[in-house]
Amino acid sequence: MNYYFHLEAEEEFLGAIDWYEDHEENLVFDFAREVYAAIGRAAERPKA
Repeated sequence: MNYYFHLEAEEEFLGAIDWYEDHEENLVFDFAREVYAAIGRAAERPKA
């Protein structure tokens, strides 16, 4: 299943990435990975 970020959600996500890069650099990849994992789970079971 394909997905896309709503423009405001994408801006918020990218802002969070920037924040993590500035404050918790070691966690930025974990954060992004978890967001994409959650999107993947939602796409696999859209009616759950």
